[in-house]
Amino acid sequence: MSLCVISPFHGKNTGDGLGIASLVEKPEPKTEPSLLTITGRYVLAAEIWQLLEQLRPGRNGEIQLTDALDALAAQGSLDGIITRGERHDLGSPISWMQANISYGIAVHGEVWLDSIRSLCYWAERRS
Repeated sequence: MSLCVISPFHGKNTGDGLGIASLVEKPEPKTEPSLLTITGRYVLAAEIWQLLEQLRPGRNGEIQLTDALDALAAQGSLDGIITRGERHDLGSPISWMQANISYGIAVHGEVWLDSIRSLCYWAERRS
């Protein structure tokens, strides 16, 4: 599972907005600092480029945007917005398919679900 968990900055929260104190890329189970995650949508200030240039490669020998975001958080310069909805990890073919099925059901309802059932029936008969 690919996720980045945040630790909110208490006292800076307003409505659905919150200050972010730190970020943890792919934390070990049961060590997550909160139930809040980053879903990969950013509006970043130009200063992020300087922070990225200063970073050394981390996990897998790559420069991680998460590390630069964590540096911004440490400076008190990172805010987030709480969004509501379903989150899907698209890191595998099956999870990608689950996300598409979920979206189809949300948009097209029972008609889509009937199509998925028909497709599953067809696939079972082929194997």
